[in-house]
Parts: sequence; structure tokens; C-alpha cells
Amino acid sequence: MFSRSLALCVAVSLLTGCNLFLSLDPVDSENRSETDQGMDMGSDFPNSNDMDVVDDMDRIEDMSGDADMGPPPEGNWIAIGLGDRQGCGIARGGQAYCWGANDHGQLGTGDDNWYIRPTAVDSTEAFVDIVVGGEHACATTADDRLFCWGDDDNFGSILGDGNNLISPTQFTNPGFVEIVAGFSHTCGRTADNQMYCLGEDDFGQTGFGLNGDIGLFTLVPNVETIDIAAGHQFTCYLDLEGKPWCWGREFWVADYDDAQTFEMPYKVSDDVFVSISAGNDHVCALDANNSAWCWGLPSWIGTLTTSMDKTIPSQVLTGLEWKELHSGEQFTCGLAMDDQVYCWGGNRRGKLANGEESSTDSPVNPIAPIVMAGPFTGLAVGTNHGCVLDQVGDAHCWGHNNQGRVGIGVAGETATPQLVNTDQTFVKTVSGEYSSCALTDTGDVYCWGRGNYNALGNGSLDHQLTPAQVTAVSGATDLVMSSSNVCAVVPNDVLCWGSGNYGVLGQGNRNDQVSPVSLGGPETLVQLTLGNQTACGVSANNTGYCWGYGPVLADMTDNTYYTTPTPLSMNHGPYKFLATSSTDHFCGIDPSDDAYCWGDNGDGELGDGMGGPGTYIDMPVAVTGGLKWKTIDLGNEVTCGITTGDAGYCWGEGNQHGLGTGSSIMVPTELSAGETWLNIDMHGSGGCGATTSGEVYCWGSNNRQRMGFTFGSSSSPRQVSGITDAIWVSLGDSNACAATASGDTYCWGARTHGRLGDGINAIIYEPTPIDMTDVDVAPLE
Repeated sequence: MFSRSLALCVAVSLLTGCNLFLSLDPVDSENRSETDQGMDMGSDFPNSNDMDVVDDMDRIEDMSGDADMGPPPEGNWIAIGLGDRQGCGIARGGQAYCWGANDHGQLGTGDDNWYIRPTAVDSTEAFVDIVVGGEHACATTADDRLFCWGDDDNFGSILGDGNNLISPTQFTNPGFVEIVAGFSHTCGRTADNQMYCLGEDDFGQTGFGLNGDIGLFTLVPNVETIDIAAGHQFTCYLDLEGKPWCWGREFWVADYDDAQTFEMPYKVSDDVFVSISAGNDHVCALDANNSAWCWGLPSWIGTLTTSMDKTIPSQVLTGLEWKELHSGEQFTCGLAMDDQVYCWGGNRRGKLANGEESSTDSPVNPIAPIVMAGPFTGLAVGTNHGCVLDQVGDAHCWGHNNQGRVGIGVAGETATPQLVNTDQTFVKTVSGEYSSCALTDTGDVYCWGRGNYNALGNGSLDHQLTPAQVTAVSGATDLVMSSSNVCAVVPNDVLCWGSGNYGVLGQGNRNDQVSPVSLGGPETLVQLTLGNQTACGVSANNTGYCWGYGPVLADMTDNTYYTTPTPLSMNHGPYKFLATSSTDHFCGIDPSDDAYCWGDNGDGELGDGMGGPGTYIDMPVAVTGGLKWKTIDLGNEVTCGITTGDAGYCWGEGNQHGLGTGSSIMVPTELSAGETWLNIDMHGSGGCGATTSGEVYCWGSNNRQRMGFTFGSSSSPRQVSGITDAIWVSLGDSNACAATASGDTYCWGARTHGRLGDGINAIIYEPTPIDMTDVDVAPLE
């Protein structure tokens, strides 16, 4: 359904029907939750202040580097809503972001700074729908709680003190299924077809006959409706038969000084429609055949005839069928059945997105010159700007960009759609022999480095000097990597790519894969690790599986290649965590947090105190010391782990300094007593770890400065300078990367083939931030 308020349900189809309305009685604002998830409430109304004003640069902040909540990555918008001089959106995780003018608190950021990039709304709530008005916005959660923020006048001065709502404030929700916002009023429709409105009522736009501003959502009498729309200072709805009614300021009069005010609803015509959308000075509606009809000022409604009666609906371009229409100030855009976006009307300030600033009376395809053209899944229109969502969730916006309302990080008009905010928030990095990959907080994966080892996942063998998205992966919850193969844990599946040697991709063969493929096996694995010759993982019921080169697998001592996940014998497990080394030993943690290891024990890497040259143990043996374990990671003849108390321990071969203890040892020995650890990652004869205080330490072989310092190998953990808020670190063959709490990623070591992701070939021992503001975005398939 084409709800105009939902005009922003610019989301993918999963937001279809995300119409929502705010029913409000303010709830204790001190206990308000904060966040928004995206119910798209688009507002198509004129900006009465939208002249060629100069940006108030003293109030504009570029918060793209904020440590508390960075901007969401591209490819993760589920809804975008546009207002007068601002926009808002909801990322896949439910966090709401806003950008643009903020003089009335309309961004909900807890302050009155203006932001030219998407900036987190001051809330911890997870929102599912959002609607944006002239200088206010409202959003709902999955459990139908309603939050609003912005100019207090737009809520009928509910606070009574003239203060704006600069953070999301909870209101009572009467059960809205659709919500729409005008410049200074808001209306909602309930499941039983009733209509409620609140806000300013200077022109009768709330439907109560100029009875003063309405501070609470109040039932509009004698109205039953199947769809509603809010214009600048007027409101329209379709009655139960689909006939259009409107009230408020007369929108089709060019000179508002001569406009008539309709205090009560009047019937526009006896035409029957299924959805309706309102702009500044015109209205559009869709009929049951998906044909578009508009009325209002003839210059902007898209008809080829100028002599039409502007008060009667006229069909717009009969050759197209539409999914949805959205109206702004003197222009309209629609998402057609061919998944292309068409815009028409006034083109001042580039609002038609065709790279020009001339007007047209007939629809034109505004996206064709843009590389990331349709198909599109959603559309939003503001006063003088618009946005589309493509199939992967990228948002592209255009139009009048004073006050940064387009959200692209710069002020100034843009007549062609621009990708909104390509900054990434990485939560985990993994490094291999010649490449690295990273996982974002919303489940996307980016890779960079040498391409001819198949580990980039982008279908190409070309080297990638800067991070490029692995577009076949979304919603990933974990990411693991060995020297040249990668796996991502996604809902109900595991996707792997890279070198298929030894069968570690689990495909039933030993073929390489340049793009992600589903991991074989009888069960979906929820945790896994990769080695050069083997891989292991566990299912949700704690069953352990391993696969790869037979001679190094404990239960599979023949020369067979086990090319699909094969369950371990009854003597193994149950395990909730399994780890495999790059050589030939294995460890698991059982549901009681006890650790067991098996395989090669020539250097004491099994931790049972019984190792020695030529020792190989087929069955699991308990790691000594009585410790309880959270994670374990394996290197070459070296094992390290983190206990449930966050202490770090290592054991095994020490000649290459891989223990960080200075000598070989066959029982767990604490690593830097007193430090507590978030993660430890072993690779070859060395390791790196991130502490709970955000520092990074590395030890062992310093091949090509992968330890982050200039001198030779270190037999004890040594701090890597320049990183103070690390949450994850990964060590590769000749490089390392760390993800930070601020969403940044730092890499150091060998840059050959772009493995550091900064576009330079060289060696650097100091951590270098990866610039994610200009990442490669793969074309849509």
C-alpha cells in the first residue's frame, strides 16, 4: 500500500505496510528509551524557511568519527525518512540516525548541533519504523512503543514550557497502523480505520475546526479511513469507499495569502483510490490499477495538459504503473512496477536527480546516469530532496543540501544521487597470508589484499588495495580466516570462499572458490575455526565436526581428504568450541568450560604436561591446571587461551618466541600476569591480543613488522602503540589488523598486494587507519 506517511518505508519489502502512528501522552521522559528503528514517515510539505539561506556553519558538526556511535555502514538502511531540512534513517540493527538542521531538536541527538552526516539518535531503543515531519520525527519499536522528538510546537506544546524535545520521548500509542507528518502536525490511522491528529491547527489541518493547537492525539470525529496523507498545512484521507477528502489550507492556490481554509473535511471527488500522498501544493493518489492521479497546481502534477481543472484528479502518464508515489515541494517521484524511480515537476535545486536544474511536466527517469541505477526497493521524498534504497540497502540521496540535509558529509546541492555515508563500523578483523577481511556491526564483510589466492570473495582474482564488500554475505555473526580461505557464519548457514586445497571449504571437492558458497554437512555450524589443512566447528547441539586433510585429523588417520564436515567420534565432546591449528593439533572446550586437546604433542602444545618429540595423541586429553576456558587459539606448536576470568595463558614450543614466555613450556602459563584479555589470535610462531583496557600487545616472530614494532622478535608481549580502544585483533603471516570500539580498523606490517587496505605497497610498523570513506562498492547483480 502506498501510504504517504509511510513514504519513507523506503525499506526493503520487509517494511511494507510499516505505517505507524503516534499516540501520545508523554511518558516519563527521564525513563525514555532512545533509539529508532525505522518506520518511514515521510513528510511531503513545503519548507516555509527554505530560501537560499547561508549554512549556519558554526552549528554544523561532522560527527563521522564519533566514538560512541559511528554512522551506519552503507548497505544497511532499512528505512529513510525526509523532512523539511533534515533526514532520518534506521539501520538494520534498529539504531536511528538523523542529519541536517537541528535548531528545534529535530535530529533527536540530545543537542542542537547540526550534522552533515548520519548521527546516532540519543536513544538505546531498537526502532522498526520512523516518520519525519517539518521539524519533528517519530519512531516506533517492535513492541509498539512510540517515541517522538523535535519542535515542541509540533506536539501542541505538550510540555507547556516551550522547550523542544531534543531526545526521543515516549508517548502513548493508541494502536496506529499508519502515521503521517506534515510540517507541524501529525496524524495516525488505527486498525479500526479511525483517525487521530495532534499539533498546530492554525489552518484547521488537524481536523478540529480551528480549535487551537492539539497537544494529544485526538480522535477526528466522523472520519473512517483506509489511508491518510499530511501536506504542509493540510490533511487528506480516503474514506472507506476510497474517495478522497481534504481539510486545512487550500493547497492548490499559488498565493497562500489568498488561500481558503477548510476547517472540516470536504470531498474532493467521487473518484476511487487505494492510496494517497500529499506534497506542498498538490496531491497524488493511486487507483486499483496502479495508475497515478494528481490534482493541485498544474505546473507540478505531471499532466501534459495545462488547461485541466486543478481541483479534480487527472491521470498522470498513462504508460506507467506504480508501486508508490511521494510528493514534495513542487515535484513528485514514484517507484514504478519496473523498480525504476521517476520524478517530475519543478527541478530547482536538483530535486529531480537528473543532473540538471530544469523543470519538466512529464516523468523522467532521474537515476539513469548514475552507476548504481535501479532496481530500487524504496523511495523517500522531503521538501526539496529525495532518497532511494537499492537492493542491498544502500541509500542514495540528492537535492537541496543546505544544512547538510542530504547526509553525504558535505553541504551544497547535488543534482545526482550520492551514496549516504560509506563509513564502516568494524567489530572483528581476520588476517591471512596475503589478505585480510573485516566484519561490520551489521553483518557485512569487507576484504582486501592479494586476489590470486581467491580469499577476497568478490568473484575476481584481481588484487584489492582498499576494502571491497563481499556482497554475497549479509547478516554475518562471525568471521574466520586461515592463510587463504575465509568462512562467515550467517543465519542458518556458513558461507566459505578461498583456497579449496585439502577440502577445507567443505564443498565435497578440493576446488577453489572466488565467491562465497554454502558449507556442506549434515548440520549448520554455529562456531568454527580454519587452519591451513583442516577446519573444525560445532553445531547448536554441541556436536563437533572436522574436515580437511585426513592424516592430521585425530579420527581420520588415512590419506583421505575429508571434503565435507565429518562428525568426531563419540570420544570427542560434546564441545561448544573447537579450534584447529595451522599444523596438526586441535583443542575443544566442553559445556563445562573444561579444555581438551589432541594431535601432535611434540612440543607440549596439548597442555597435558606429557609432551615430547614424536608424541601424537589421537584422543582428547585434559589441559592441566584446573582452569575454566572461554576461548582457545592455536599457532604452530603453540596454544593460547583466555579463561572465564579473562586471564591469558599459553603453552607449547617457545623457540620462535610464540609463547610470549621466552621458553617452551608444557602446561598453561599466564601471559603477562595482571592483564585481562578480550581476544588472543595466534598465527605461526606468534600472537597478538586485545586487552579489556583497549590496548594491543603482540609477541613472537616479527616477520615483516607484523608485531607493530621495528626491532626483532619479542619473547614477551609488547604493546603496539597508537591504539587505545581495541576490541579485536587479528594476526596474519606478515601483517595484523585491529578493530576498535569507535568502529575504526587499523592495520600494520607488509602492504604488498594491498594487504593493509590503504592502497599503498610498502612495509609499515605503525598502525595505520583504513579509510572507509571511499570503499569500493560492488555493482548490483
